[in-house]
Order: sequence, then C-alpha cells, then structure tokens
Amino acid sequence: IRSKSGGGRSSARETVGRVAAGAIARQILSKCCNISVVAYVKSIKHIEAQNVDENVIDHKDVDANLVRCPDPAAAVKMEELIDQTRRDGDSIGGIIECVARGVPAGLGAP
Repeated sequence: IRSKSGGGRSSARETVGRVAAGAIARQILSKCCNISVVAYVKSIKHIEAQNVDENVIDHKDVDANLVRCPDPAAAVKMEELIDQTRRDGDSIGGIIECVARGVPAGLGAP
C-alpha cells in the first residue's frame, strides 16, 4: 500500500498504534509477570555496539542518546554516520536487538 503523500506501511501514522500497544504490554508484563523487555540499536551499517551486558541493560541505558544505543562511543559514531548519510541524500540500515528477561519456558506459541 502506497500513499501519494509519502506515507506507507511504516509511516508514523500507521506505526503509532503498535508503539502504544507495545508500551502498554511492556507495563503489564512487568507488573503482572515480572518480565522485562528492552530493545536497542545494535548496529548501524558497520558500526556495532560493544560490551552490552544483556543481564543488566535497561531503558535508562537505551534512552541515554538519540539513536537508542547503550554503547555511548558507538552511539556518537552512529549519529555522525546517520547525519552524513542524510546530508548525502541517502538512507542506511541497522540492526536492533531485543532482550526479554524473566520469560518462563513454554510461554507463547511456536
């Protein structure tokens, strides 16, 4: 589906519902089941976060910078690369990683 105004499947208007639902689900899982879920930017192009301890990472670490990368040195390089790519009129890809802690074995569907 393509919108003539430039939006599409991943437009902000279409994504906002998923983001809101995820935020609510995260709170419910935390309060009811003691399950924590945190996602962060692991890499942008060739720049990768280093020394991220999955056992202790939390939202404070992720929210510390604009690119949501818990490695401060990598985050600075990522921001610079993103800015340069934007100035060049290009786009760039990346990888996110999601860590879920406290999830009991067998929860969910296969």
